Amino acid sequence: MVRIRVLPRNRGRGWGRLQGETLPRGKLILVVDDEKAIRELLCRVLVIGGYEVEAAADGYEALERVSTRRPDLILLDLMMPVLDGWTVLDRLRDMPDAPPVVVVSAYLDRGRAVAAGASGYINKPFRSAELLEACGRVLAGRQHE
Repeated sequence: MVRIRVLPRNRGRGWGRLQGETLPRGKLILVVDDEKAIRELLCRVLVIGGYEVEAAADGYEALERVSTRRPDLILLDLMMPVLDGWTVLDRLRDMPDAPPVVVVSAYLDRGRAVAAGASGYINKPFRSAELLEACGRVLAGRQHE
């Protein structure tokens, strides 16, 4: 299990924050990606953006984490071995009070992801500002903008 926490001196510093944006204190984001380098990059960007972050390497691990500690948001890759993102979306849809999901994938099918229950979609490769903006938008309840 990877758990990354922000040290107080790091809050508010860093690239990718939008001008005038307040820090998202207390918001937990679960990052789900089978590629370690991508998972670590997503975690770093989110920590610099002020989020608390947990990570999972596959869909099974993600569903286990959701059942033990509900995140405020899930960032989900679609193409993973073992249990792919499509199946995770399907299983989350059956859960009461499931957290919103932003798909982060090189697989270009935004319409299918939204129809499957995703609240947002980011194409890989992505810019840190784009990632933070999408997370902030979904957490604020403004989906699919």
